[in-house]
Amino acid sequence: METEPEGTSKKYIFLVDNQDIAMNIVMSGYQALYLGQEDDEYYFSVNSFIEDMRSIQFHGTCQSAYHYVAACTTKWMNDRILEFCKEAGLDGKAGWQLFKEKEYLGKLDNQPEVGKALEQFILRFERETKNDPELSRFHKFDSKGKVTGVRDMEIVDYIVENVSFFVRGEIPYYYEHGVFIEDAKGVKLKYRIQKLIYRDRVNSSTIQRVYNLLITQPQIYRNSYELNKQPAHWINFRNAYYDVLSGELIEHDPKYLTINQIPFPYYPEDREKVLEGGANIRRYLDSSIPDKIEQQMFWEYFGYCMTTDTQFQKFLMLKGNGGTGKSVAVALIQHVIGNENTSSISLQDLNKRFYATGMYGKLLNACADIPCKAMDTTDVLKKAVGEDTLLYEKKGKDAVFYKAYAKLLFSTNEMPQNLEDKSDAFYRRLLVLDMNQFMAN
Repeated sequence: METEPEGTSKKYIFLVDNQDIAMNIVMSGYQALYLGQEDDEYYFSVNSFIEDMRSIQFHGTCQSAYHYVAACTTKWMNDRILEFCKEAGLDGKAGWQLFKEKEYLGKLDNQPEVGKALEQFILRFERETKNDPELSRFHKFDSKGKVTGVRDMEIVDYIVENVSFFVRGEIPYYYEHGVFIEDAKGVKLKYRIQKLIYRDRVNSSTIQRVYNLLITQPQIYRNSYELNKQPAHWINFRNAYYDVLSGELIEHDPKYLTINQIPFPYYPEDREKVLEGGANIRRYLDSSIPDKIEQQMFWEYFGYCMTTDTQFQKFLMLKGNGGTGKSVAVALIQHVIGNENTSSISLQDLNKRFYATGMYGKLLNACADIPCKAMDTTDVLKKAVGEDTLLYEKKGKDAVFYKAYAKLLFSTNEMPQNLEDKSDAFYRRLLVLDMNQFMAN
């Protein structure tokens, strides 16, 4: 430690309590130090090693340039080493999984496997964590090197540390390309578990056993209020977040726990080029909503639906007879927002038990051609628009409250009288596009 390490592999010092394994480590081109259970004239014990390390602190050595890998098969020895490294400000790394129950790696014939295991271990810290780990760490071996089983908890720990996912209630969410997607029946997670097991040891019962253990880890659970931590005015597109206030694109980051994404990319620099297209949409709007101010309201509400922002407390009602283009407008918004971000609960069903649960985690709830009488009872509607909490409940499951951010869009042939009365405070939350009037023009 009097000089800087020569190369990446020399930065790592593997501290082991098996003399044969230490020899194989050295012969593989890596650094190793054998620690005996007790001091003798030839070898350090853990305590004497720590004493010697302390004695050379602040004496111009290169201690801090190395990584100290606690790879003993005895837990208290590893704990003592890591505790010292923390106190001394040195980089200690847990490596107990390298040689635990793998005494066979001390045999000279198994030196290549030792070298490969050390290479993979070092690469965990010298490259991005997305690279595949050495699978031997997830398996048990007998004295002859034969696989005897799977280390369930080792797989669990690896996935918790290296895979972006969480569980809300009983449902896992898996991160892919800027969004956490509901992992129906844990298919994605089970596949990740499968990839960490030797092919000839893969079976459904082992995967299910590890999965059951994985989703019971308390640190992976999230409550509804912990999700969507990004600013409410950001829109999550396929390529990045878009800040509608600054006009900037922000790189995706799983720390925001975002569960909605518009299924299209957006590039602000291509705005003018995009506006040149869409001739069919412009013709539709010019015929169904010819008033430019009303068109602007339509587009603003359209953009509002892409966010989790609910501060304006508005919902949109399209009024018009058949053939006025109401269904086209609803379908257009649904298509851009994305089916996975949309629910279609009718207004009359919103007040029924369990139905409001369907709006959880949605950006939009849209339903066409609701009957006039559906607006007679608007209790849940008022809560959803007014930023109140709704009840998330499923049969046989515990009920919890959540704040809905789904924008509401309906179409109808005739507005109910209670909403035609503009003195009603609730009317101020309603935006109406009268498509009969526009078609008449």
